[in-house]
Amino acid sequence: MPSTAHLATRTGSWYAVVSNSHGAALLTAIIVAGLASFLAMAMIGEQQLAIRRAANSINSDQAYVLTRGIEEWGGHLLVRDARDNQKDSLGEPWAMGLPPLTSEGATLYGRIEDLDGRLNLNNMLAPNRELRDFSFRQFQRLLSICKAPDVSPELRSRFAMDSLTGEKDTPQSSLRMASPTELLLLPGLQAEDMDHLAPYVCALPTPTMININTAPAPVIAALDDNISLDQARAIVDARPGDGYASVAQFLALPELAGSAIKDNFLTLASSFFMVHSEATVGRGHIRLTSLLQRSSTNYHVFIRSLGSI
Repeated sequence: MPSTAHLATRTGSWYAVVSNSHGAALLTAIIVAGLASFLAMAMIGEQQLAIRRAANSINSDQAYVLTRGIEEWGGHLLVRDARDNQKDSLGEPWAMGLPPLTSEGATLYGRIEDLDGRLNLNNMLAPNRELRDFSFRQFQRLLSICKAPDVSPELRSRFAMDSLTGEKDTPQSSLRMASPTELLLLPGLQAEDMDHLAPYVCALPTPTMININTAPAPVIAALDDNISLDQARAIVDARPGDGYASVAQFLALPELAGSAIKDNFLTLASSFFMVHSEATVGRGHIRLTSLLQRSSTNYHVFIRSLGSI
């Protein structure tokens, strides 16, 4: 029969084992509970993040639909204008833009730019040699006005290959620009130079003339060597709100007395416009830029881009 001391020793050992087992089980339960709580919180966080992402995506989709609506507004406004007017000027409703509007958590804004008031870079690839040469000289002047470097040798090789290689008057369509930013491919032209040029140039799919009713001062100054930028600014400041009645009226201005501008590359009406649309819904913000060609019956979207063209 075990002694009392021996029994006490065995009982104490058994109690220690039981106590240690209970402690380990309790510690494991605490760890498991903590881990489960952490996983639950992580799952809730991921779920909330997914909900926010879904909401942001829905908001962005809604904002995009609204920008397309602004684009359509611009297109129909321009078509109606072409039906009612024979010329385009900066005093017309299309040039006033769509002021910021807020409704049911959405903010909308839109404006329209006349691209025929800019120099079309692709005119330097036009089938008409006279237009090519005129546009090339105009662009050289514009480079000087905007304090950009002289990149005329590279321009000559890109836009006037026929004059260098003896090719026929048929231009190289593969050289046609889709965006003015392609000028950055020319050696010597930097991004800051492009920033200065951007408001005055465009790249359109067909040859165009300069609309003297919407052209900014640098574009007008670049029409001829004998027009200073100050003279061009005076012309723009004095330009009638509804535009010139004729090209002849424009050419008769005293500031143009010493110039030799031909009227066959000037116009009072425009066909190409850029519609800028912005919409914000919740956290979703979309900025859409659309290149439109319009007539008196319809309009066509050539390029649609999120951001700038």
